[in-house]
Amino acid sequence: MNENFYKLLAAWAGIIVFFLLFSRIWWLILGFALYRVTMEYIKSEEDFVPKLKSALRGILWTTK
Repeated sequence: MNENFYKLLAAWAGIIVFFLLFSRIWWLILGFALYRVTMEYIKSEEDFVPKLKSALRGILWTTK
């Protein structure tokens, strides 16, 4: 794994800890998003950004 991967994990950990303190529903949503985004990153780094954008769109759509 490269350095960016660990930065990604650190960012996700910070976000999850923040929301865990305030809302369990947000924690569940972000936990699922963390799983999906991390699995996509491990599978293919070259087309990671478009998949990240689509995952974020999906999260925003489900929270409306």
